[in-house]
Amino acid sequence: MEAEKWLVVFLGNPGKEYERTRHNAGFIIADELVPTEGWTLNKYANALEIILPDEYRTEKVQYEDPAVPGLIMVRADVRAIKPQTFMNLSGKSARYYCEKERIKRDQVIVVYDDVDMLVGQFKLSQGRGDGNHNGIKSLIAELGTKNFVRIRVGVGSVDRYPGLGSFVMAPFLDHEIGQVRQLALTIHQCIRDVVQFGAMKAMNTYNK
Repeated sequence: MEAEKWLVVFLGNPGKEYERTRHNAGFIIADELVPTEGWTLNKYANALEIILPDEYRTEKVQYEDPAVPGLIMVRADVRAIKPQTFMNLSGKSARYYCEKERIKRDQVIVVYDDVDMLVGQFKLSQGRGDGNHNGIKSLIAELGTKNFVRIRVGVGSVDRYPGLGSFVMAPFLDHEIGQVRQLALTIHQCIRDVVQFGAMKAMNTYNK
């Protein structure tokens, strides 16, 4: 069977001035998983990219050989990207890869910040609205669907001050950014489980 193709989109804004901001939670997670020097710039997609290690598998129903019952494991090609378009145009990079690599829209996983969850939390979902997040608005517009997988990383605070824009563009406190970075390995495993078992099964594991 041909390898399944998946795209993981980590959302954020390029530039040192944005590195520690709450809106860059996706980039912060990505940089914990892959060192900066591991990414390659694709100028056509305007995105940093990397092919994740060959350790991903997808569970599929066996149709090709009636003598083999049940499920089989198929290799999955998983590409991760960090769009360099700035947040509001992130969907353009994702669309480039989906069209070029023929990636199904429900095999796109987006990792991004969510102000409605506290720092140190994350949640897996699929097919929601944009939640007033400009990066997600762009993805929905460019991909033509809401039906991609989301990993929402909490950046909210009990001391959240008025003004959504100013809040998400403000830097994390030192202890907060440590909490976000600590989520990276669990989110990495969550991505692997989504690819292998599907979003619904993964939700039952991680959304407790």
